[in-house]
Amino acid sequence: MKRLCLSVFVSILLFSTLALAQSNNEAKKITVDESSLPKNVLDSIKLSQQLQEVKQKGEEYQKYFGFAKGLGKEVGVAMNEGLKAVEDHADKIANTGVGKFIMFLIAYKVIGTDFIQFIIGLPLLLIGTFIFIWSYRKNCIPRSMLSNQKGEGKETVKTYTIINEKKDDKDGSQRWAHIIMYFIWCIFCILVIFL
Repeated sequence: MKRLCLSVFVSILLFSTLALAQSNNEAKKITVDESSLPKNVLDSIKLSQQLQEVKQKGEEYQKYFGFAKGLGKEVGVAMNEGLKAVEDHADKIANTGVGKFIMFLIAYKVIGTDFIQFIIGLPLLLIGTFIFIWSYRKNCIPRSMLSNQKGEGKETVKTYTIINEKKDDKDGSQRWAHIIMYFIWCIFCILVIFL
Protein backbone atom coordinates (compact mmCIF):
# COMPACT_ATOMS: atom_id res chain seq x y z
CA MET A 1 0.00 0.00 0.00
CA LYS A 2 2.87 2.27 0.73
CA ARG A 3 4.17 1.55 -2.62
CA LEU A 4 0.90 2.41 -4.31
CA CYS A 5 0.61 5.70 -2.40
CA LEU A 6 4.18 6.55 -3.22
CA SER A 7 3.72 5.79 -6.92
CA VAL A 8 0.51 7.90 -7.03
CA PHE A 9 2.28 10.76 -5.26
CA VAL A 10 5.27 10.60 -7.61
CA SER A 11 3.04 10.48 -10.70
CA ILE A 12 1.01 13.49 -9.47
CA LEU A 13 4.20 15.38 -8.79
CA LEU A 14 5.57 14.45 -12.21
CA PHE A 15 2.47 15.58 -14.09
CA SER A 16 2.19 18.79 -12.11
CA THR A 17 5.76 19.75 -12.88
CA LEU A 18 5.17 19.08 -16.59
CA ALA A 19 2.05 21.25 -16.49
CA LEU A 20 3.89 24.03 -14.69
CA ALA A 21 6.76 23.77 -17.15
CA GLN A 22 4.39 24.17 -20.09
CA SER A 23 2.65 27.17 -18.54
CA ASN A 24 6.02 28.77 -17.79
CA ASN A 25 7.08 28.33 -21.44
CA GLU A 26 3.92 30.07 -22.65
CA ALA A 27 4.28 32.88 -20.16
CA LYS A 28 7.77 33.83 -21.22
CA LYS A 29 7.74 37.29 -22.75
CA ILE A 30 10.41 39.37 -24.34
CA THR A 31 10.13 43.13 -24.30
CA VAL A 32 11.56 44.89 -27.36
CA ASP A 33 11.44 48.55 -28.35
CA GLU A 34 9.22 49.29 -31.38
CA SER A 35 12.06 51.13 -33.09
CA SER A 36 14.24 47.99 -33.09
CA LEU A 37 11.63 45.87 -34.95
CA PRO A 38 11.36 45.77 -38.75
CA LYS A 39 8.34 47.63 -40.17
CA ASN A 40 6.53 44.54 -41.50
CA VAL A 41 6.85 42.72 -38.16
CA LEU A 42 5.65 45.82 -36.28
CA ASP A 43 2.66 46.17 -38.66
CA SER A 44 1.67 42.52 -38.23
CA ILE A 45 1.90 42.83 -34.43
CA LYS A 46 -0.27 45.96 -34.44
CA LEU A 47 -2.78 44.29 -36.76
CA SER A 48 -3.04 41.23 -34.49
CA GLN A 49 -3.54 43.53 -31.48
CA GLN A 50 -6.31 45.41 -33.27
CA LEU A 51 -7.99 42.15 -34.26
CA GLN A 52 -7.82 40.97 -30.67
CA GLU A 53 -9.40 44.24 -29.45
CA VAL A 54 -12.20 43.99 -32.03
CA LYS A 55 -12.84 40.38 -31.07
CA GLN A 56 -13.04 41.31 -27.39
CA LYS A 57 -15.40 44.21 -28.13
CA GLY A 58 -17.54 41.93 -30.31
CA GLU A 59 -17.85 39.41 -27.48
CA GLU A 60 -18.72 42.24 -25.09
CA TYR A 61 -21.37 43.65 -27.44
CA GLN A 62 -22.79 40.19 -28.03
CA LYS A 63 -23.11 39.81 -24.27
CA TYR A 64 -25.13 43.04 -24.06
CA PHE A 65 -27.04 42.76 -27.34
CA GLY A 66 -27.41 39.03 -27.67
CA PHE A 67 -31.18 39.37 -27.65
CA ALA A 68 -31.08 41.11 -31.07
CA LYS A 69 -29.69 38.20 -33.08
CA GLY A 70 -33.01 37.45 -34.80
CA LEU A 71 -34.17 41.06 -34.89
CA GLY A 72 -33.57 41.51 -38.63
CA LYS A 73 -35.69 38.52 -39.49
CA GLU A 74 -38.42 39.66 -37.13
CA VAL A 75 -38.45 43.13 -38.67
CA GLY A 76 -38.67 41.62 -42.16
CA VAL A 77 -41.59 39.38 -41.20
CA ALA A 78 -43.38 42.31 -39.55
CA MET A 79 -42.92 44.52 -42.63
CA ASN A 80 -44.15 41.75 -44.91
CA GLU A 81 -47.27 41.15 -42.82
CA GLY A 82 -47.96 44.88 -42.56
CA LEU A 83 -47.70 45.38 -46.31
CA LYS A 84 -49.98 42.41 -46.97
CA ALA A 85 -52.59 43.94 -44.65
CA VAL A 86 -52.34 47.32 -46.40
CA GLU A 87 -52.65 45.63 -49.80
CA ASP A 88 -55.75 43.69 -48.72
CA HIS A 89 -57.47 46.78 -47.32
CA ALA A 90 -56.54 48.92 -50.32
CA ASP A 91 -58.00 46.28 -52.65
CA LYS A 92 -61.23 46.16 -50.65
CA ILE A 93 -61.57 49.95 -50.63
CA ALA A 94 -60.76 50.23 -54.34
CA ASN A 95 -63.76 48.06 -55.23
CA THR A 96 -66.26 50.44 -53.58
CA GLY A 97 -67.70 53.61 -55.14
CA VAL A 98 -65.86 55.84 -52.70
CA GLY A 99 -62.63 54.01 -53.42
CA LYS A 100 -63.04 54.50 -57.17
CA PHE A 101 -63.69 58.22 -56.64
CA ILE A 102 -60.59 58.50 -54.44
CA MET A 103 -58.52 56.68 -57.07
CA PHE A 104 -59.81 59.17 -59.68
CA LEU A 105 -58.83 62.08 -57.42
CA ILE A 106 -55.36 60.62 -56.90
CA ALA A 107 -54.92 60.06 -60.65
CA TYR A 108 -56.14 63.61 -61.33
CA LYS A 109 -53.70 64.97 -58.76
CA VAL A 110 -50.84 63.07 -60.41
CA ILE A 111 -51.60 63.57 -64.14
CA GLY A 112 -54.75 65.71 -64.22
CA THR A 113 -53.19 69.08 -64.87
CA ASP A 114 -50.97 67.66 -67.62
CA PHE A 115 -53.98 66.00 -69.24
CA ILE A 116 -56.09 69.17 -69.09
CA GLN A 117 -53.22 71.23 -70.48
CA PHE A 118 -52.93 68.81 -73.39
CA ILE A 119 -56.71 68.77 -73.97
CA ILE A 120 -56.82 72.60 -74.08
CA GLY A 121 -53.46 73.31 -75.74
CA LEU A 122 -53.70 70.94 -78.71
CA PRO A 123 -57.07 72.25 -80.01
CA LEU A 124 -55.85 75.82 -79.50
CA LEU A 125 -52.80 75.03 -81.61
CA LEU A 126 -54.82 73.36 -84.38
CA ILE A 127 -57.55 76.02 -84.51
CA GLY A 128 -54.97 78.81 -84.40
CA THR A 129 -53.04 77.17 -87.24
CA PHE A 130 -56.15 77.01 -89.43
CA ILE A 131 -57.03 80.65 -88.63
CA PHE A 132 -53.52 81.86 -89.45
CA ILE A 133 -53.47 79.90 -92.73
CA TRP A 134 -56.85 81.38 -93.71
CA SER A 135 -55.75 84.91 -92.75
CA TYR A 136 -52.43 84.57 -94.58
CA ARG A 137 -54.13 83.35 -97.78
CA LYS A 138 -56.80 86.05 -97.53
CA ASN A 139 -54.47 88.98 -96.86
CA CYS A 140 -51.02 88.13 -98.20
CA ILE A 141 -51.39 86.01 -101.34
CA PRO A 142 -52.48 87.86 -104.51
CA ARG A 143 -55.64 86.40 -106.00
CA SER A 144 -58.16 87.33 -108.61
CA MET A 145 -61.72 88.24 -107.74
CA LEU A 146 -64.77 88.57 -109.98
CA SER A 147 -65.56 92.26 -110.15
CA ASN A 148 -68.07 92.52 -113.02
CA GLN A 149 -70.23 90.16 -115.02
CA LYS A 150 -72.14 91.28 -118.16
CA GLY A 151 -74.54 89.23 -120.21
CA GLU A 152 -76.04 85.81 -119.84
CA GLY A 153 -75.27 82.33 -121.11
CA LYS A 154 -72.49 82.01 -123.65
CA GLU A 155 -72.20 85.72 -124.12
CA THR A 156 -71.27 86.35 -120.51
CA VAL A 157 -68.29 88.62 -120.08
CA LYS A 158 -66.56 88.36 -116.73
CA THR A 159 -64.12 90.90 -115.46
CA TYR A 160 -61.61 89.94 -112.77
CA THR A 161 -59.49 92.21 -110.63
CA ILE A 162 -56.40 91.18 -108.71
CA ILE A 163 -56.47 91.98 -105.02
CA ASN A 164 -53.57 91.93 -102.56
CA GLU A 165 -51.05 92.68 -105.24
CA LYS A 166 -47.42 92.95 -104.27
CA LYS A 167 -47.61 96.68 -104.79
CA ASP A 168 -49.82 96.87 -101.67
CA ASP A 169 -47.15 95.16 -99.55
CA LYS A 170 -43.86 96.11 -101.17
CA ASP A 171 -41.62 95.44 -98.15
CA GLY A 172 -43.42 92.21 -97.11
CA SER A 173 -44.34 93.56 -93.69
CA GLN A 174 -47.82 92.05 -93.83
CA ARG A 175 -46.40 88.59 -94.52
CA TRP A 176 -43.74 88.91 -91.81
CA ALA A 177 -46.37 90.09 -89.34
CA HIS A 178 -48.46 86.98 -90.04
CA ILE A 179 -45.43 84.70 -89.69
CA ILE A 180 -44.27 86.31 -86.45
CA MET A 181 -47.78 86.22 -84.96
CA TYR A 182 -48.08 82.54 -85.91
CA PHE A 183 -44.80 81.68 -84.17
CA ILE A 184 -45.88 83.62 -81.08
CA TRP A 185 -49.16 81.69 -81.13
CA CYS A 186 -47.29 78.36 -81.43
CA ILE A 187 -45.02 79.25 -78.50
CA PHE A 188 -48.06 80.21 -76.41
CA CYS A 189 -49.79 76.90 -77.20
CA ILE A 190 -46.65 74.90 -76.43
CA LEU A 191 -46.36 76.68 -73.09
CA VAL A 192 -50.00 75.85 -72.35
CA ILE A 193 -49.40 72.19 -73.20
CA PHE A 194 -46.10 71.63 -71.44
CA LEU A 195 -46.05 74.07 -68.52
